[in-house]
Amino acid sequence: MEAVEEIEPVKAMEALEVTETIEPLEAESRSLFCQGHKELEILQTKRDLAPLHYSIRIKEFSLLQEKHEKYESFTFEAGGYKWKLWIYPKGNPKVPGTRENFVSLALAIQDIESLPHGWEVHVDVKLFMFDHIENNYWVTRDGEIKRFHDMRTVWNFDYFVSMETLNHPCGGYLVNDCCVIGAEVFVIKPSGIYESVSTVQNPNNGSLTWKIPRFSKLDGGTIYSSEFFSENKKWRIRLDPKGNSSGKGNSLSVYLHLMEVQNLGPQERLCVNSELRLLNKDDDKHIKATLSQWYTWTDKMDMHGRHKFISLKDLHDCSKGFLVDDTLTVEAEILSLTVVKAFPVKA
Repeated sequence: MEAVEEIEPVKAMEALEVTETIEPLEAESRSLFCQGHKELEILQTKRDLAPLHYSIRIKEFSLLQEKHEKYESFTFEAGGYKWKLWIYPKGNPKVPGTRENFVSLALAIQDIESLPHGWEVHVDVKLFMFDHIENNYWVTRDGEIKRFHDMRTVWNFDYFVSMETLNHPCGGYLVNDCCVIGAEVFVIKPSGIYESVSTVQNPNNGSLTWKIPRFSKLDGGTIYSSEFFSENKKWRIRLDPKGNSSGKGNSLSVYLHLMEVQNLGPQERLCVNSELRLLNKDDDKHIKATLSQWYTWTDKMDMHGRHKFISLKDLHDCSKGFLVDDTLTVEAEILSLTVVKAFPVKA
């Protein structure tokens, strides 16, 4: 009789709450489960509960070694995906150091043609070996989250258990030529969000010079410059010739206005670092205000600036040099823009 026919896959058990007890391991037991050439002593545990997702009982293991390079389990489900457990009873033939020295395992995701383009599945894998003497399971996990995707559909565990450990008469892992191997596959499905933060220094088209002729003839109401576009946002300068808020009646008020702030996304924030300038006929006498402001789509405030940029007395004093031929010149420059967007993390 073929050894493969004696392999009896055990159906997945109903999910239960698992409580594991971490116990100190003796030196000889630490080599039971290995990945690469590293011992996984820190992450080995012992428990009574059988594997929740899949177990394979192998009868006449020696015949399986003799007749088969590789055994593939039935397909089982875990975390909403389909899987197979591969067993190399004589070691992975592609890894020379395992041949005749180790039993190798591999976990392979199935039905990938049904998964969406660009799919990724992140899993935490636990591997099991039943101890017939103590009537419990050695459990191991290497602490590394496995990432399955189009270019990586199989993860190998080439040094799962050494032949020496498996065949040791006091080990309890191979009794009457029978052993039980199992796996748990816990799919990690992120449910949070992540933020993308990008900053642009000196963005293109980020400044405007606004000349206002016949300034003294203005009636004092709010006026706006023409619009300018920078980083897909619309901006303009707001000016209140006779002041606004605390500057009303005593100062010139100047602001940088972000138009259509309500068009920011609900998970988007915008920080603007800018400079407003009131030009003087003498270059070393310009008045400057460096500003910083955060905006969100729920903000009622859509501008930032100074209520008291310059007193009306100094502004209209011809000797001060701000009004030249009754023309006032105001500049706005965006020094940097920081855009913050939040995105849901894809499962």
